[in-house]
Amino acid sequence: MLMRIATILAPMVSIVVVGYLYGRLRKPNMAIANQLALELFIPALGARRSCSPATSRPSQSCRWRC
Repeated sequence: MLMRIATILAPMVSIVVVGYLYGRLRKPNMAIANQLALELFIPALGARRSCSPATSRPSQSCRWRC
């Protein structure tokens, strides 16, 4: 059981460590990523549909709402 948890967590921890080390050594410019997050990704979280695809029928019209 412990081995299964380790095989799941090891790749995630290694990706985090590599990203941390890259950020500490290279000092990347994150302005573009921050701008994308603020202007594209965060507003996309707020866009919701008024009906779910699993329960809607093809004849129903699903409308986007903010």
